[in-house]
Amino acid sequence: MKYVKLFRIGLLAVLMAGLTFVSCFDDDDEDKSTPASNPDTSEPSEPVNNGTTDADKKCTIRIYGLDAGIESELLWEKEVESGSSFTLPDYPENDEVVWRFAAREDESVVYSPKAVITVTQDMELYLFPMSKLTVRIIKNGSEIIKTYKVEPGKEICLANYLPASDFGDVKFTIVPGNGEEYGYNSVFVVDRDLDIQLGNIEREATGTHCIVAKVPDVADINPWDCEFSIWFGGYEAKEGDVIEWSVDVLADHFATVPTRWHEKPGSYLSCEGMDSDCYFTINWTTLTGSLTIGKNGEGAQSFVFHISDNKAANSYYFKNISFKINGVEVVKNGDLSHSDFSSFYIKKYTDESPVPVTKLDIIWR
Repeated sequence: MKYVKLFRIGLLAVLMAGLTFVSCFDDDDEDKSTPASNPDTSEPSEPVNNGTTDADKKCTIRIYGLDAGIESELLWEKEVESGSSFTLPDYPENDEVVWRFAAREDESVVYSPKAVITVTQDMELYLFPMSKLTVRIIKNGSEIIKTYKVEPGKEICLANYLPASDFGDVKFTIVPGNGEEYGYNSVFVVDRDLDIQLGNIEREATGTHCIVAKVPDVADINPWDCEFSIWFGGYEAKEGDVIEWSVDVLADHFATVPTRWHEKPGSYLSCEGMDSDCYFTINWTTLTGSLTIGKNGEGAQSFVFHISDNKAANSYYFKNISFKINGVEVVKNGDLSHSDFSSFYIKKYTDESPVPVTKLDIIWR
């Protein structure tokens, strides 16, 4: 019985060995194209280079509020690419306050709301308000003529606020200040509330009274769109009439202006006898002329300056106007000393026809 048990155990061992041999044979004979069923037996793969560099790293920008000088909660946070440009978010501005951003670690680094920053590292900023400063323009010691709210540190110039024709040669002082006198084009920094005290402004009695005709800056302007006319008061010129005229002129820019005969102002008649142009400079100049009316000039009732002929924006100034026909003055109030301006017409770019002058301008040139 003992030998039977030993036989059975031996037979079982032989069968086990045979199964193991068959299993090993089948593995070697397996199709090599079949993927391995055990991933742990595969060789480790090489790392993949996807092009990522330090330049592709992200940077975080955080903005904190500042309340009464004390840092408050996080207001805004954004992640951006390193090296990219970042525009600070908009915050409301009003007449009294302008918002600024400062680096938390260095308050001297201040950005405006529209600043564009190149981001190369994480940044932490805080938002704080700065009160706008008040600038007043004052004449005659106490009369406020303009008031502005200006950002701290802004450079300004009187030319930004007042027209050159009225204030081009005015001098002024800044209060509070050291009493230094500035000119119309002087540039200064606004770092406090201040008054601009205009000097020599009591000039209405001493300024130059004149007629001003302007040409705007438009692309499609025609030579006849802007005119200054001297009307003969109803007199119609006749062939053979002798004309003598003079006028003091000035312009903001050098210009050459032709003249024409019109019937009533705005109704073209002829350019007969107008064989030379009139030259305007930036200084007062007296223009004079004499001629005899020809056949084509008969019926002329006005002498006209076509000031838009060269199509350039400009302002033209006229005074001391005289126009004589056969020795008789036909212009009323040529020295512009009183309120009758019926001898003078201006056509603006927007006008269908010339209109009478109703008032004078005062300039200080």
